[in-house]
Amino acid sequence: ENALTVSYSAGSYRVNFVKAVFILWLKLAFLAMVGVCASTFLSFPVAAMVAFGIFFCAESASFLTATLEYYGTTNTDGDIVPHKFITYYISMAVGWVFAIYAELRPTTYLVDGRLLTFGAVAQGTTVLGVLIGLLYAIGTAVFRRRELAMYSGH
Repeated sequence: ENALTVSYSAGSYRVNFVKAVFILWLKLAFLAMVGVCASTFLSFPVAAMVAFGIFFCAESASFLTATLEYYGTTNTDGDIVPHKFITYYISMAVGWVFAIYAELRPTTYLVDGRLLTFGAVAQGTTVLGVLIGLLYAIGTAVFRRRELAMYSGH
């Protein structure tokens, strides 16, 4: 991180900016689809809480995986502490599930003046596109099976 690096021009700022905005819109679309999918079978407050919870987990996944290196599951005697053990593995699971989402940090590339490669954009587009499609399919399936209103007139 603190090493000497050589930078050179690899493209225009505009193209890099468009790629970064595209990734941010995809992340926003994923979070919106989480909210829509959750609202098909949950009440509005619960669906909003689920969407905000997933947003928090997804954005903090890289922090979780970095801090788990320093989190111990044993006490000073070497015995496993149950609540630390459970916390460690739940945090590992959250970090693993949202790893791709957390790695998509296009604004850091813009701030550092680095190139956001088309490969990273394609990987993020593929993963988030599949997740968005899956959430859309789940939401659609729930809506098709749900009876929203019944006409009781003559």
